[in-house]
Amino acid sequence: MAERLPQQAKSIKKSDLLSGAAITGVITFVILTWSKTLSTDSAFAPYITEQTISFVAGLASYLITIGLAFGRYEVSLILHERDYTKKIKYLDQIMAITTCPEAKKSLEEQKNVLLTEAARAIIEEKI
Repeated sequence: MAERLPQQAKSIKKSDLLSGAAITGVITFVILTWSKTLSTDSAFAPYITEQTISFVAGLASYLITIGLAFGRYEVSLILHERDYTKKIKYLDQIMAITTCPEAKKSLEEQKNVLLTEAARAIIEEKI
């Protein structure tokens, strides 16, 4: 039997890692640039250290990456809905005008296959 990965490891994609690294870099750059504009008597000045910049950039990157993953998940579900709903709608229209019982039975079988594929695609979609 094939080795199974933990559920969480399956949902991590290379694009998530790359976007997370890029987001962390941009946030670090923004914080460093912003910190240079602070005066020494600013209330934030004592808290701007290498550690806090890394922590804030990492946390913000994590939250943004999670947000993007949820967005990608929602978009994929919307696309599945659009694709399968239209196909089923057109099959229903064809079945409504079909008079041949054999053709109607064949179309009904194809519709059932399509419904099964739609359900499988939605169930297999991961965040």
